[in-house]
Amino acid sequence: MTRISDVITKVEEWLMIILIAALLIIITLSVAFRYFLNDPLSWAGEVSIFILVWITFLGGSWGLKHNSQASVSFLIDKFSGRMKKMLVIIQLLCMVTFLAFILFLVINGFFFPLYLLKNPVPYFSRCGFRTALFQLA
Repeated sequence: MTRISDVITKVEEWLMIILIAALLIIITLSVAFRYFLNDPLSWAGEVSIFILVWITFLGGSWGLKHNSQASVSFLIDKFSGRMKKMLVIIQLLCMVTFLAFILFLVINGFFFPLYLLKNPVPYFSRCGFRTALFQLA
């Protein structure tokens, strides 16, 4: 299992290096096109945002593997031994629960609009138009 994790970490590291280089090139080209050629690249800002998001997620995964993420640990540092291990386990369970909740929201956020596109009338008549608009916002 450690070997698979090490391979995934190496792939993440190379992906982060490639994405950071791509981000540097795109931003440099965007500045050059805007100020020297007076013709800005319309896609550079959006692509830079997506690349930055991917770098953030990959870096978060890498930081979790190396236990190098920023944290406030003054409470955990006051304990030792078994109690400290239990607090770390509770912390990890809270993190997994939060990630599962975010995944649930992402899945529903993707499929719910598709459901509304296929079946708009029954949903709006069942809960009311204002409620449906509030839920979409």
